[in-house]
Amino acid sequence: MLTIPIIKDKLFFEMTPLIPTCEYSSDSGSFMPYAQLRISEIQNNGIEIDLTAFVTHPEVTDGDDFIVNDDLMAISMNLNPDYTDNILTFICNASNNCIVMKNGTLLDKYQCERRSGEDERGIYWSVKIVLPPDFLQKHFGLSTLTGVSSIRCNAFKTKMKHPHKHFGAVAPFTPAYDFCTADNLAEFKVINM
Repeated sequence: MLTIPIIKDKLFFEMTPLIPTCEYSSDSGSFMPYAQLRISEIQNNGIEIDLTAFVTHPEVTDGDDFIVNDDLMAISMNLNPDYTDNILTFICNASNNCIVMKNGTLLDKYQCERRSGEDERGIYWSVKIVLPPDFLQKHFGLSTLTGVSSIRCNAFKTKMKHPHKHFGAVAPFTPAYDFCTADNLAEFKVINM
């Protein structure tokens, strides 16, 4: 079961579940990089998202077409499916470019924190995205997940072009290479920790 926990304190974020990419498109071939998602609501402080990919040399370009050319991580979500059809998608590359799309239309750049390093699983790059309560209220009509039983979400690791073209996700998807469709979202149960 996929979950999004509500935690009382940011100190507990590192103890929340890691959700690995386990679904890949058929054209990914033998290149299916390991990536993972950690997502939690921190009580009264919004939602924190950590996307991590274990890729030694992620491809990065300097142009605005980074979505077409670069190694990417993305997350799409509808946090209040009973209230709205809005799907927000955050697409990030390894050089700290991050954009947010609403229902497939570009809204703006979004501030994220990029990190890189090495641990027992290998060399990685990651991005942390923070969604404050006022942002949640504006786009989903709620400032907390308290009282919400489930959300719709999926996180992706992808590269649109060869070499190493791939499309992976933490939950099953229907059309590959489409971050913004509701068909690629899965149910995440909201739990209190």
